[in-house]
Amino acid sequence: MKKRPAILLLALGLLVATLVGGAASAEDFAVGADYTAKTQVRDSVAALIPTGDSKADEKLEKAIEKLEEGLDLELWSEDYEVINSKAFDKDRKAVKELVKAIEELGGAAPSDDIALILDDLLAINGAIAANYIEAATAAGGDSEKIAKANEKMAKAAEKVAGDELEDAVDEYRRAWEEGEKAFDKIEDASALSGDWSEYTFYFVNLETGEETGPLTGTSREDDPLGYTGKNEGYLMVGDTLMQLHVSCSDAFVDGIGEKSDPAADSPWRVDSYTIDKYKKGEFSKSCDYVNTGTVTPPPPPPSGTPTTPGTATTDPVYTSGAKWSQYTFWFVNTETGETTGGLFGTSHPDDSVGYTGNSNEGLLIVGDTLMQLHVSCSDVFLDGVGQKSDPTADSPWRVDRYEIAKFKEGELHSTCSYVGMPRPSITVDGTYTTDGTPMTGEPGSGETVDSGDPVTFTLTVTNDGNVDLTDVTVTNDVFGAEFATGSDCAADALAAGATLVCVVTDVTVPDGPHTNTTTVTGTYEGTTESATEVLEFTVESGTVIVPPPG
Repeated sequence: MKKRPAILLLALGLLVATLVGGAASAEDFAVGADYTAKTQVRDSVAALIPTGDSKADEKLEKAIEKLEEGLDLELWSEDYEVINSKAFDKDRKAVKELVKAIEELGGAAPSDDIALILDDLLAINGAIAANYIEAATAAGGDSEKIAKANEKMAKAAEKVAGDELEDAVDEYRRAWEEGEKAFDKIEDASALSGDWSEYTFYFVNLETGEETGPLTGTSREDDPLGYTGKNEGYLMVGDTLMQLHVSCSDAFVDGIGEKSDPAADSPWRVDSYTIDKYKKGEFSKSCDYVNTGTVTPPPPPPSGTPTTPGTATTDPVYTSGAKWSQYTFWFVNTETGETTGGLFGTSHPDDSVGYTGNSNEGLLIVGDTLMQLHVSCSDVFLDGVGQKSDPTADSPWRVDRYEIAKFKEGELHSTCSYVGMPRPSITVDGTYTTDGTPMTGEPGSGETVDSGDPVTFTLTVTNDGNVDLTDVTVTNDVFGAEFATGSDCAADALAAGATLVCVVTDVTVPDGPHTNTTTVTGTYEGTTESATEVLEFTVESGTVIVPPPG
């Protein structure tokens, strides 16, 4: 099957029912996340096992098997668009098994969760079909086939309303197939064959400082404005028809092309561009360019520098540039279990570490490995391995999660985030200070405290997993309930990567050997994670009062 033009999705950013407690509709989805959404549905089903009913578990396992088959990359393009109707057939079979699981449970838990997952899966299939039909319409597809596709979409809506869910998926498949036929009519007419470029340029006026863009065009043979018969394209800039070289090989130094001069008789200069090239109707490559001759951006933070989760990516490091991404990745080592903090980088051309020549790619130093990552929000990093670029070659490091902010013309354009297989985890590290001297409290260290010396205990709790935890508590076998109710010793929620610091004050410690054990807990989807820390020291005589800090 031939590759289609890139589809601007209307939907698809899955609100997984088991995470948010509500069903999604097509309008709830974000651009380009259909494949990721389906993986989340699969993972949500897996999270329900065991249900307490072996027959229901068997149906859920069969549903997972069918969802896995529907995620086979042979059914998807390199841009993660469905290219084979078997993807719908696999989902229809998964729907069948999920319905059977609800029947086996007889309405008992987790029937409601399964029903919400069904709603999500139907919404995904509907959105994929609707987006494909819209793309065929925008591309000038056959109107008769598009009309039939819309009829199938209406039938699918009727099936959903009547709880005929398997039949609804079938209708979505038929709608998608009619969209396919609409595209085929275009290809039969050779409108999408041959070689051409699709380009977006931004210009600046040397006399007024005015900026334009984005201005788009193609050098396709059927483009009455852009086609020149070679690697050139036309654009109207202000009142000037400009001819530009659009084969990715012109540098446009100071905004003037070396292979063609778009600035002749005009004050307009090329500021930046993005070009996608096609050969024989298939996508070939993309390139972009930013004229940095007159731009002096602030220096970026070094790529690979740990940053605070959730705060690193949305403030632009640079003030100009056609487009770039700022990204924070977290990694986990599959051999040692070690994790990294957020590692930050950018794909801006002025980033000497992160820039690769392609704004959709970025570099990070992870351990001793320089990794290349796809940072355009379209790579899903299944099991920590990127599908569009493999950051883990010759390394045990895997992508655990990421946050990406995309910028255009110095302004925030969009954001996305991804969490791999959920990995809830919590840790606690304890220390104490006596008479202003930091002590470790390590068992067997033989540390002592003189009677009367002031002592302060500090416990640092860290969510070192890749998902948020709730109902975080800190308890201690010596300090008891008073300790557990401290204002900084509990939290309703603790974000992935975040910490809370618990300072223990006003505690009387008897003389002699002193050992206390701190236990921290946090909850993820009904499962409790915990960790402990043991502190030991000896009070040589008398008692020690732990005063309030400050």
